[in-house]
Amino acid sequence: HSSAIDARNRSSRGMASANDTRETDADWARIHGVDQRAAVVTFTHRALEVVRRQRGDDEARVSDCVTIAQRGSQSDKFCGDTSSVIWPMAYVTARYVCAKTLERAEAEHATAATASERTTTLSRAEICELARRGVVTEHTSVLEIGAGAGLFGIVVAALGAKKVTLTDETMELLAANVEASGMTNAEARRLGWAIKPGVERVADSDDSDDDVNAPFGDWNEVVAFVESLAEKPHMIIGSDIMYSQNKTTMRALGDTMAALADENTAIVIGFEDRGDWGQLATFYECCEESGLFGDGQPFDNDDDDRLFITLQKKTPM
Repeated sequence: HSSAIDARNRSSRGMASANDTRETDADWARIHGVDQRAAVVTFTHRALEVVRRQRGDDEARVSDCVTIAQRGSQSDKFCGDTSSVIWPMAYVTARYVCAKTLERAEAEHATAATASERTTTLSRAEICELARRGVVTEHTSVLEIGAGAGLFGIVVAALGAKKVTLTDETMELLAANVEASGMTNAEARRLGWAIKPGVERVADSDDSDDDVNAPFGDWNEVVAFVESLAEKPHMIIGSDIMYSQNKTTMRALGDTMAALADENTAIVIGFEDRGDWGQLATFYECCEESGLFGDGQPFDNDDDDRLFITLQKKTPM
């Protein structure tokens, strides 16, 4: 698949553009365009209010915003990885899903007179196909992988998804944010990534022989997690989960997502280029080795640096 990956790499390479989540010269208070030193951050989108009101949710739970706690570098609980602060792609991907969900909800509302007329029975394949386009319905079960502080997954829960399971290895802040959100359709669970047994490991340039031969993650824990689910999720979501990851970690990510998915599950990931498109090519390569295939499209036609990646599990013939 290297030629396809190279083609994606070349076609996706491109221009930087400025928008509300990118850092500007005048915005010294922010890091990467997001204030990562604030104790709390707020995500606002009209979809959060409109969609839930149309579905007849309790008025007390209807709001157009979600507030998330974070622990930046000035916090004594700062975590020295990406899990304790919000990163721009969480905003970008959440906004995209909100916009697509709102677009469908308003179209349905315009063609149906009553809530009962808007209630339709969707098949699993139909729910997953909507999810592949970024649309969340009241039937959609969602799993976020590498959730960090939980912004993206909590926004999806606020859109009225049937259930959202937010996962990460670092749980304290994630669990606190999910609980504080008051979303009864959201839960936080620990999930590490692992490489399935029998996979031949390929070294990165900076890997030693010991690194390559060492086990990565606990595959039995992944299997136990999958078996504990009531159903395979319709939608697996993530944002910025490939950043600064080596090939071994990306293969573990691919194997873990493949174990969580069936052939209908929509896997959607927000990705931002930070000057190394080879990282994206490696991600696609690892996913294909895990049985996941797909591609990415720019969120904005004027910005090729940010992609909405969709993947689907396919069983070899």
